[in-house]
Amino acid sequence: MSIITKETLVQYLYGETSKEDNLIIEAALTTDWKLNEEFTILKASQSDLKKLSLQSPKSSSIDRILKYAEQKSDSTIPVAP
Repeated sequence: MSIITKETLVQYLYGETSKEDNLIIEAALTTDWKLNEEFTILKASQSDLKKLSLQSPKSSSIDRILKYAEQKSDSTIPVAP
């Protein structure tokens, strides 16, 4: 890994990086203050997301989506011979 991107930091935050990459990222976080600042912001965002209460969609919304998907799957696209 040569460049640590925001995506890489998110993967690290969610435990989706290899042990080798973890060592590289952790070393970079101790020496690169800008990267560490970005990581701190991502951690705070993750913490805020965990605090949100998620609600299930209304059953009427699900029914409309399924009906729409069913209508779209019924339409056929002509295929050239």
